[in-house]
Amino acid sequence: PQIIEKIANCELDVIVVIAFGQKIGPELISLPPKAAINVHASLLPKYRGAAPINWAIINGGTQTGISIITLAEKMDAGQILAQSRTDIEADETAGRLHDRLAQLAAPLLLETLDKIANGTAVYTNQDHSKATLAPKLKKSDGFLDFTEPADTLERKIRGFWPWPGASTEYVSKKTGKSVRVTIGGAQVVKLPIQPLVEPGTVFQFLNVVCGKDALKITKIKPAGSPLMNFKAFVNGRHTKLGDMFVKIDK
Repeated sequence: PQIIEKIANCELDVIVVIAFGQKIGPELISLPPKAAINVHASLLPKYRGAAPINWAIINGGTQTGISIITLAEKMDAGQILAQSRTDIEADETAGRLHDRLAQLAAPLLLETLDKIANGTAVYTNQDHSKATLAPKLKKSDGFLDFTEPADTLERKIRGFWPWPGASTEYVSKKTGKSVRVTIGGAQVVKLPIQPLVEPGTVFQFLNVVCGKDALKITKIKPAGSPLMNFKAFVNGRHTKLGDMFVKIDK
């Protein structure tokens, strides 16, 4: 109540919410005489929720964008005032896409505020039957399971960078020692015949076998160390065929 009273005393015209990630109550939504709006990083009604950028990449989306909507009691379900689209690049991480979307959002927000001020804004209802969700990420969401196909894992590596990070446990076959690592970049390697080894095994050309196909790791971050090229990691750890990347035990 005290916060709402302080905001009310500002004699504001519009409330703008950006990347807040929490539900806003009707008392605050109804305060401004012009509008209470939200800048959301997806093409609503797709990807309502706290992590739309991440899930768009993880799910293999090819396009996303910015939506400016009115605040509503149901999260991200308000009327659409404006949208701007952009393609998701094939090697794009969530961090890089976040920065690009921020550049799209700024001019779109200014344009929308002008329309609200002069009374020309158009309010369009969302098609709620087409809504999909983008739930908040947990650290454990990034724990990789190499029984999954390589293309799924590659999208997770990009979608979880820089947070929570696509993490796994690297285990040396020779010494049995392990270290937790975060994979910062990888490429899918198509295999004509799936090798008869356990998923997660370091195989030919130091690629990592997956449930389908394999991954060529390009960047990796061992716990307590900076992000590095995989070649530097291999040289430092003396990585050999038969070493393993195993799923972290929750």
